[in-house]
Amino acid sequence: MKNITKIIISGVVLAFFLYLLVSMQVKQEISSGISSPEFMMELSGVRLRGWNKEKVAWEMIANQAYYYDKNTLVLLGVNDGWFLNEKGDNLIEAMSVSTVNANIIRKEFVLNELRFNLKTEADESIVLQADTFRYSDGVFDSENKYLLRVGEWQISSGKLSFDVNKGVFLFSNKVNINKGKNVINSETGIYYVESNSIKLKGDVAIDYFIVEKGSEYELFVQSDESDILLTEGEPEVSFVNGLITLGEDVLQAEYGKYDPDKKNMQMKDAIIRVNDGAKVLNNIDSKELLGSLIKAKVMDIDFQNKKVQLSGQVVYERNKRKILANRALYDVEKGLLVMHDNVEIVDGNKIIKSNDVDIDVKNDVIVAKGNVKTKLKI
Repeated sequence: MKNITKIIISGVVLAFFLYLLVSMQVKQEISSGISSPEFMMELSGVRLRGWNKEKVAWEMIANQAYYYDKNTLVLLGVNDGWFLNEKGDNLIEAMSVSTVNANIIRKEFVLNELRFNLKTEADESIVLQADTFRYSDGVFDSENKYLLRVGEWQISSGKLSFDVNKGVFLFSNKVNINKGKNVINSETGIYYVESNSIKLKGDVAIDYFIVEKGSEYELFVQSDESDILLTEGEPEVSFVNGLITLGEDVLQAEYGKYDPDKKNMQMKDAIIRVNDGAKVLNNIDSKELLGSLIKAKVMDIDFQNKKVQLSGQVVYERNKRKILANRALYDVEKGLLVMHDNVEIVDGNKIIKSNDVDIDVKNDVIVAKGNVKTKLKI
């Protein structure tokens, strides 16, 4: 009797476990055929914030937002917000964005029809406009149409990166800067918001018109590298390894700086090429170039009067003849170089010393004046 009871109990337990096993299998088959339901959340008055190492780095405030597909958020009508630099200062004075497509998991954002008014202590307003910008880890990137306005200056390039943390714009793939008929070009550039200055590199070309007392003078510079302060009036320009056109002459210098207040450019370790200016622009290293050379440690250019003050080891060269002095004045329009202070003419085995020397550099006519002395080397 006891054996029969055990058999019955065992059969009931086995049947129960079989039931549970079959039931679980059926539930798994049913649940495997059910997908996650699609959904969309519609929100209003949304604040979206981003953090950088436990610190709030930015915020965008939108009129509406849609959340769907688990990690996709779309903001509509962003009309307020801020982005902080590494010092914790907000760089955005005002902002408007038509739509923002946010990938929450990747922390990547696409901003469409964007306009930023940047904060600056300079007199010039700074406005950034773009059709599309990508934002990630404190950097905006764009390879589409954009425009950066600094006062009346307009800056564009093939590619732009705006590093909010450092407060700098990085330009590449041909940079173009213009204000009216004034044009500046280069291969790459960096614009610093805080100092309102831009550093250009690679085939820099500056074509700027200086206005002084109702007259206009063209300043044309070609250089390897240039720093420009984009002021409300004329820019302050400095360059290295540059060429400047002045009338028919070409000035070559290792360093130069244009002061817009004084309407003056100072160059160091400079050379003036006379008579062969056009050829110099095409091939500065050609050994077949003819004409006169005027060299000096320092040159100060007065664009209004087209005169150049020279100092520090001034040298005039034509063929094998050299004239040396401590100071000189070059009148570009007259083609006249007047050399002063310890003047010495070296021509073959003859040395002529005098107080002053007047040189017609176009025709290579030399006149020595005052206490003239001649010395022959035998």
